[in-house]
Amino acid sequence: MAQIRKTSTSKVEEELLDSYPTETNDSFLDAEEIEDESFEPEINGGPGRAFDIAAIALCIIGIGISSYMTYTKVFNTKIEVCVTGNSCEVVTSSQYAYFMGLPVGAWGLVFYMALLIGSLTRATFTGKMTEAAATWRSRLNLLLFIGGLGGVAFTAYLKAMEIFVIGQICSWCVASAITVSLFFGLSLYRFLKS
Repeated sequence: MAQIRKTSTSKVEEELLDSYPTETNDSFLDAEEIEDESFEPEINGGPGRAFDIAAIALCIIGIGISSYMTYTKVFNTKIEVCVTGNSCEVVTSSQYAYFMGLPVGAWGLVFYMALLIGSLTRATFTGKMTEAAATWRSRLNLLLFIGGLGGVAFTAYLKAMEIFVIGQICSWCVASAITVSLFFGLSLYRFLKS
């Protein structure tokens, strides 16, 4: 009788094991793979990790540019390196060098720091295959996209003032414009893919 129970228990166990998803039960795994396609590019250091590194690097470059511009404005020092002669001095001494009472460089510093925090937070979720991580990645992609879009829009306004009103172009401002444009490109790509 003990052998009969053992045999019937084995059959029950086999039936239960057959109902669980395994490597041989592909129909269940295929459904999961379709749902998780958005994770695939970010696994094993794929473009997800490379994009994180690029976004963080661009934020650090932006912080460096903004810090220097803020330093020269706060301590009233001359901009030592300006590719276009003294046009940086002309631009940074104009009325458009301030926004809401603060130097534009200081706003840039806060902006790039916020993007850096967002990018570092976004990087912590790269490669994690949970629903919560996917939700946070998606939200951060949206926030970084909106931040990049705002940065590009404000930069476009400042470039228009430089070109059409002041009549001078600041090379540091151009460097910041390129940095925020590249960041926006990365965030746009990620936002569209999420």
